[in-house]
Amino acid sequence: MRSKVILIFLFLSTPLLAQFQLHLRNPDEIYAEQRRAVGSWCRQDFMGFRIADNGWDKYKSLTNLKHNPDYSSIVIVSRYQVGEHDPRNISWDVNVTYFVIGRYNRTSGYAPETGTETVTFQTRNMDENIVIINLDPTSPHVSKATGLTWMKQQLASTTSDIEKVHLTKAIKELEPPSATAATKSAQ
Repeated sequence: MRSKVILIFLFLSTPLLAQFQLHLRNPDEIYAEQRRAVGSWCRQDFMGFRIADNGWDKYKSLTNLKHNPDYSSIVIVSRYQVGEHDPRNISWDVNVTYFVIGRYNRTSGYAPETGTETVTFQTRNMDENIVIINLDPTSPHVSKATGLTWMKQQLASTTSDIEKVHLTKAIKELEPPSATAATKSAQ
């Protein structure tokens, strides 16, 4: 009798387990998937896809966010580093350290900065994939070259005199001096 009850229980519970997708996964696999998703986001952000027209489409496989998160500034960075997991602490959060050069804000212009900024990416397992569900702070973190390209495009298309002044100053500050200007100053 007892074996029949166990057999019936197993028979009835199998669809429930499948329905809730209860899988035992190796934490190292989860961490590797988290790092892959967050690393892909960071690489695309560094290359400027979040600030490009239609660039958000590149992020759709990495996140469940429907729209590009709002941001008030663009952070110019030299590089970034995806944080390591502490094997004693299981977490769905992944921290990324960015090495900051400066920050551009449409209302206040460019401000040089040095130091680091940490962004926390929250991830979840959805439909057997690790995806990013939130990040804080939300500002795009782009390379210097990407930031300069974007600023030049904005300068060419803006009609705001104030924004033109901000962009021109930012470009002058971020652009390396030309070879002729460097030669003249050395003489």
